[in-house]
Amino acid sequence: MISPYYVEEPITYRKVEVPEVILYYCDDFTYDTDRHDLRYIDCVYMHMGDYGNDPELLEKMRSTPRPIFE
Repeated sequence: MISPYYVEEPITYRKVEVPEVILYYCDDFTYDTDRHDLRYIDCVYMHMGDYGNDPELLEKMRSTPRPIFE
């Protein structure tokens, strides 16, 4: 279990808890950044649906395995 992570809702500025599945994805996708970095926060906002992306497409993107390159 990951500790809770909150972001501000863009319109009302309310604190909203981010689901763990999004945190796991963004931790893996932005492996070389910390959670206060803009790249990480942007990943969270995108997968929370704040940019108007299709939620089903985002869920499919999170569940698709990505290849690991060394």
